[in-house]
Amino acid sequence: MAGANQESVADSILHAAEIEALSLPAMELVVLSTCESAVGASTAAEGMSGFQRAFHIAGARTVLSSLWEIDDAATVELMKKFYTYLWIKKMSRIEAIRSTTPKN
Repeated sequence: MAGANQESVADSILHAAEIEALSLPAMELVVLSTCESAVGASTAAEGMSGFQRAFHIAGARTVLSSLWEIDDAATVELMKKFYTYLWIKKMSRIEAIRSTTPKN
């Protein structure tokens, strides 16, 4: 997606259909750490379609994405915590993301 803000964007914009065409059965985790990355277009026959769904169709096992806007600095901190729990503390994907949120 690099170059999407350039004058010639024809080859630099990634579309969900291109992702769906990939074969990603060995992909354990896809992280889309941008605002509203789980929000897609509503279609009558298939419900919500977008990047998250496209990665699942391509075979990715887990897709971590956002339904809301989030501050860039907060995203950095969230990702640091998530990857620390995932890679260093060897937690499962679900345990790692759950551990990034404060407990009440």
